[in-house]
Amino acid sequence: MSFLGAIVRGILGGIFVFLLLYFISQERPIKSETMYEISSSCVYSDVVAAYRAPIVLSGQYKWYIECSNGDSASFIGDS
Repeated sequence: MSFLGAIVRGILGGIFVFLLLYFISQERPIKSETMYEISSSCVYSDVVAAYRAPIVLSGQYKWYIECSNGDSASFIGDS
């Protein structure tokens, strides 16, 4: 029975790894530097952090952008 359990665990582990790699491969790069423009004093080169949170069932993401000067903004986008 333990041999069969090991086979089942191996198959489930393989499925998990496949799904994990699939979802990681779906990450798309940011297409435009203007997405990061928060204000006139904060442009792409001033961004220190960008976080992306999925919005469930819509296929969109909420972005949180932080600048080196303390400015921050959030917006909703699809990539």
